[in-house]
Amino acid sequence: MLELEDVSFQGHHLPLLQDRNLILPQGATDQTVAATSEARTALALICSGRLSPDGGRVLFQGEDDPRRLRRSTALVDSPGITSPEHHMSVRDLVAESLGLIPGGPGKRIPPAAAWISEQDADDIADSPAVALPAALRLWLMTELAFADPQVELVVLDSPDRHDISAEGLSETLELIAEPSGRTVLAILAQEVLR
Repeated sequence: MLELEDVSFQGHHLPLLQDRNLILPQGATDQTVAATSEARTALALICSGRLSPDGGRVLFQGEDDPRRLRRSTALVDSPGITSPEHHMSVRDLVAESLGLIPGGPGKRIPPAAAWISEQDADDIADSPAVALPAALRLWLMTELAFADPQVELVVLDSPDRHDISAEGLSETLELIAEPSGRTVLAILAQEVLR
């Protein structure tokens, strides 16, 4: 599904990524490590088609097509980019996320209240999204990403920055990957238990 071939990216003062290679098959959940927060976010942006690498290639379904990659990928909880605003309740986050899904013939996007009920999340609907426990926050945001029928791949940017143990993160990544067939890439500061 996603393949990086010798991908590099130059930061303002030094290289952030050099000769990165990755193969992520369809329906797999995997993790990769980048040393700094800037490198993690750059890699997440590249893997989701939102940033072009300075060198190398990014293939999605065997094709070098950044537009298709961008449309088929959700970048989840990227600091300062797609992380929830501090003032947002879960209800607000759900309404905004569902509202951004492109409509069209045959696409039925549920109202926020219905989606929250379907997820058995009524008890947290009025909670601040940023105050949710890390595992719940990651699960919620990933479920919202996969609510878009065009999303085939979710890229999680630095989920280990939240207060979560390596074991808890590993369990959360397994939960996120269900139902089977979902493709998820977590970009981490250090490798967690597999």
